Amino acid sequence: MKKNDKIMNSKDLETFLSLLRTTEEQHNIHYDNVNKCDREQQNLLHDFELLDLDYNQRAKKATELKKLRLERRYSKDTVEIASMVVQFCKDNRQFIQKMERLLGDLRRKEKDLENRVYKRR
Repeated sequence: MKKNDKIMNSKDLETFLSLLRTTEEQHNIHYDNVNKCDREQQNLLHDFELLDLDYNQRAKKATELKKLRLERRYSKDTVEIASMVVQFCKDNRQFIQKMERLLGDLRRKEKDLENRVYKRR
């Protein structure tokens, strides 16, 4: 085995597990944001319906609506993609827990190997 050959270390596994955790968090954040955008959109539509707005006020509300729709689309797309990872995590909880235990074991072994001292016989 050459010195340049790379084997998996704790950093690689930590990165993967971190990706799973952050994706789940981002899914929840963006899911909530889609709902928030829906409520704000309804408020803007009610403003159009119920308020007597002049041309400039309507233009500002329309610009707000467009920005809101773009934000909602981004969050909805993120939820759609992240939901696959979230479902994977739900389906494989035990496997992920085993991977987290493996991460702890790898860290301990790497620490042991760093601090290894050779004693001559």
